[in-house]
Amino acid sequence: MPDMFGRETVLGGVMSAEATRINFSNVTNNAGLIMQQLQLEYKQNVTRLYALEDAKVYFVAGRTEGVFTVQHVVGPQGLLKAFIEKYGDVCKIGDEVLKVGTFVGCGTSNDVATPKDTKPSSIILKAPVLTAFGLQMQAGNMVIASTLTGMFVSMEIEEAGGNQNLLIDLSTADIGAEA
Repeated sequence: MPDMFGRETVLGGVMSAEATRINFSNVTNNAGLIMQQLQLEYKQNVTRLYALEDAKVYFVAGRTEGVFTVQHVVGPQGLLKAFIEKYGDVCKIGDEVLKVGTFVGCGTSNDVATPKDTKPSSIILKAPVLTAFGLQMQAGNMVIASTLTGMFVSMEIEEAGGNQNLLIDLSTADIGAEA
């Protein structure tokens, strides 16, 4: 039935902010990297060619490339240094992956890594390496913020469906773990 403005609106689903997680696997306490923003871009280069002898257009697929930016507040743990050591040396990237897990759902649970009533999906960045580091601080609040920029070779998506919340999962890393 239309509303008073003559429109019909249907609820497409719900998700809650408290079900959103940015976290690292194999780390007991993630307070050292207080994530504020994550941005990923993955693209394929495509060249458009025109023929002089007719009106045809040709597309030539080039190589793929990906970049990421992570902005966070520097916290009390030593995770920033460990993250930089793990992903900062281009000669050590090998088979490393940066796994960005996504969750669908509402509510929270005591398990920080898995919000309740959620369905996981993943975005996997292959061979990630850091390319830049930035540090910012303002006199007003004395909060130290950092920006890490990197690139990766390829990206895969493991889909679970629906609306999705972000969770960062460095599945091959033991960042900040005690020996």
